[in-house]
Amino acid sequence: MAAAIGVNLGLLGGLLGEIILRAVPKQRTSHSKKRKRMATKGLKNRQDISPCRGCGRPKLTAHVCLHCYSDIRKKLRGMRREAERE
Repeated sequence: MAAAIGVNLGLLGGLLGEIILRAVPKQRTSHSKKRKRMATKGLKNRQDISPCRGCGRPKLTAHVCLHCYSDIRKKLRGMRREAERE
């Protein structure tokens, strides 16, 4: 490969060329073998989803409920605006 480019890399270039040329599969992977290998990579059921104490919507166990968080943000914005007007 190095000779095809026209650069002489010596022994290292010869070894790299051989490694690159040998790093190919001998045969194409069949559809059934590919699907058998991928069969174990499916989605798994989430075990860390629990209902929110405030609104009852599902949320991740150690996270803040996004619905309740957005309600709190809206209330805080309103309180800040009232404080700025006074």
